[in-house]
Amino acid sequence: LSLDKIDRRYIWIRLFILVLGIIGVFLAFLPRLGNLGLGCLLVSIVAFVIAVYFHRNVDFSRQRAAVALRLAAAQAARLELNWSSLPAPPLPRVNPDHPFGFDLDLSGPRSLLHLVDTALSLGGSQRLMDWLLNPLPDTSKIEQRQRLLKELASRPAFRSRLALNGALAQGSIGKHWQSQSISSWLSTHP
Repeated sequence: LSLDKIDRRYIWIRLFILVLGIIGVFLAFLPRLGNLGLGCLLVSIVAFVIAVYFHRNVDFSRQRAAVALRLAAAQAARLELNWSSLPAPPLPRVNPDHPFGFDLDLSGPRSLLHLVDTALSLGGSQRLMDWLLNPLPDTSKIEQRQRLLKELASRPAFRSRLALNGALAQGSIGKHWQSQSISSWLSTHP
């Protein structure tokens, strides 16, 4: 069954339980069926709470699946160079005096940054932009970054799960977190 069908089923189940609870309230006020009506009411309340719990799980699964599909579509757009289907690029700072900052299409729409940037924070996008504009002549740092990237490249499931959880926590794809607000929150919650 699809998640939409399961969702519709839970809507009907919750409605049925609600009607059963209303009947239980009515029966509870009849003098000769008081205990039976009260029992029916209690059973319907417990059943309703259980149905709500499972229905929320279904809703969360639907949300997770929708975000996963949007992330996969964005990755497919990157592979196909389908610029119109990519999330809007961030606007990191570029020094206007940089010798090639604006000449090589490193930032902005249809740029290298637009294509490769999957960062969830503006700080991450800015760091990637800084790496593109200021290549390191230090071979040890370059090799360290290459080792890290090689390790991440061999773990596609981890990267996908990380991107999915980040997008779910963030609330939307293409929206960037403010690194400073995250850092200040982390420093106040040890």
